[in-house]
Amino acid sequence: MQYQPEILERLHGQLLGILRDIDAVCRQHGITYWLDGGTALGARRHGGFIPWDDDVDLGMPREDHERFLQIAPEALGEGYVVSNPRSNESQASLFTKVWRKGTVFATEETDDSGFYQGIFVDIFPYDVLSADPSVASRQMSACRKHQLSAYLMHSGNVKVPHRGVLGALERLAGHAGHLACKLTSSHSKIVRAFLADAALGAQNPGSDLMCSAYSAMGAFPADVMLPPVEAEFEGERFFVPARIERYLELAYGDWDVLPPVDERVNHAPKRLEFAD
Repeated sequence: MQYQPEILERLHGQLLGILRDIDAVCRQHGITYWLDGGTALGARRHGGFIPWDDDVDLGMPREDHERFLQIAPEALGEGYVVSNPRSNESQASLFTKVWRKGTVFATEETDDSGFYQGIFVDIFPYDVLSADPSVASRQMSACRKHQLSAYLMHSGNVKVPHRGVLGALERLAGHAGHLACKLTSSHSKIVRAFLADAALGAQNPGSDLMCSAYSAMGAFPADVMLPPVEAEFEGERFFVPARIERYLELAYGDWDVLPPVDERVNHAPKRLEFAD
């Protein structure tokens, strides 16, 4: 589906409410977080949401992410679900999602896997990379492989980057990969392997951090990310990476240049329902 402007505006409002509540819990309990990915880009380039974007991404150091998982279900209250692949075997994403109960954000992939998902905020744990370059390379490539395997395990309808004949071949490969993963692996096996490889850097920690569930973005020097600083987002104050412009350069290159209209993509779902 494509968003009508009023629908996207309403979605932004609900996402901002979830973000506000997560921020309050993190401040109360001393949990470090920052606006991540496109949300950080939106904060710096637009002062809020990227106009066509439809989600919120947060980053946390692994230790803070684990504390959040312990504290947030009770601290956020009955109106929220805190979902993680360790506790939810229907969840393909190897990071945490927080969604508001009474909402729906359903995609082909979530329907395939039987994964109920409301309007959500994504929380990405960041792990320290090994100081040994060969171990760090293995750490990143293994995490990337595990996340791809998790998506293929749960659904053959994986979004592909191309259209036409190439896109058809990519979709066919996705269906074949789905069948292969179902036959040769399991959700719990993938999650255990992912967590083990994400933690490889702890044995000989270096000075870089990686978003383990999205390691394709590469690594970031720890002093680029930490300690987070406050910045404006939709007229409110939230935390962003310590050196946000350097983070955006590393993540996106020419981050302050708007992409062509045909590249302004989002995650528009099959079904979207708002809370009352």
